[in-house]
Amino acid sequence: MRTTGTKSAVITNRVFSAVKQSLDKATSAEDVLVVAVSGGADSMCLLDIVRQIRRRVGKIVVCHLHHGVRTDGSAERDMLLVKGYCDKYGIPFFYRRVDVPSIVGETGKSAELVGRELRYRFFNEVGLCYGSYKILTGANANDSVETVLMHLIRGASVDGLCGIREVNGRVVRPLVGISRKEIEAYVKGNGVPYSVDPTNLEVEYTRNKVRLELIPYIERNLNPNIVNTLLSSIQSFSEDSETLNRLTERAYQKYLIRDMGKERVLSLSLLSEDRSIVKRVLLRAVREVIKTAQFSFKTAMIDKLLGSPLTDGRTRQVSLSKCLKIVVSKGKIAVVLE
Repeated sequence: MRTTGTKSAVITNRVFSAVKQSLDKATSAEDVLVVAVSGGADSMCLLDIVRQIRRRVGKIVVCHLHHGVRTDGSAERDMLLVKGYCDKYGIPFFYRRVDVPSIVGETGKSAELVGRELRYRFFNEVGLCYGSYKILTGANANDSVETVLMHLIRGASVDGLCGIREVNGRVVRPLVGISRKEIEAYVKGNGVPYSVDPTNLEVEYTRNKVRLELIPYIERNLNPNIVNTLLSSIQSFSEDSETLNRLTERAYQKYLIRDMGKERVLSLSLLSEDRSIVKRVLLRAVREVIKTAQFSFKTAMIDKLLGSPLTDGRTRQVSLSKCLKIVVSKGKIAVVLE
């Protein structure tokens, strides 16, 4: 670790320790670490620390995706910055260029969603070349807070207020407990090269509006410590979510009658549980039948169903989408994908 000054050294040690603890907890010696590096401060900070401790955490490779959004040459400069760092330290470098704007036009999906899908497809394809692997990304504490605010604005249950998970399957985010200010202090204090993506300063994207306009407004007018306040709330929401998920799983297994193919049948006795658990069990059943099917459904229709008298012996049915429905009949609740 390279740093000068007491304050800078303290920040460096904190950031370095956070990454090391995360890797110790979430990765094994057999894992190849696929580090997603855009060239920004977050990912360059992560790469710099992982590089220093890689003998203890296994081999690392770097992936850099050009989204085809920027045409001013800055994206190419980012790529050269990341490649230069990798060449300097002998780190395998994988690069791919895609055309996000064209795919957005073809699919109607948002640029953020398309970009995310293409990034993780790339990372996984590289990882699969090595067998056992984990994907490391530079998501930080501010990103987690921004995610919670975006979910609140769009509407969310407690599960949507848990921020960004440190570990989600193969994906590990060692910096998710570290603030953006600390990360910037690390790269500046340790001479780590990084770039600034000009699209991060454009408020046409929802996340950028939250980052550049909403949070600064709250800090100026309502709560100057909003980021730390929400980080504390995220911890509480996460604990509540874990408890609810355990209760939901217990109830799902208790009332499940039939589990086959595109149908899940539950006992109507499920209605004896608290409404929040009933709704979560039904959503659990829905997720089971749709599996990886890519379509949205209306959760509000579940609320409408639960607002009806369901124990009077009459058959009731609600459609969550064109091919997904919930049918209540003969003492049973069936979730069916047609």
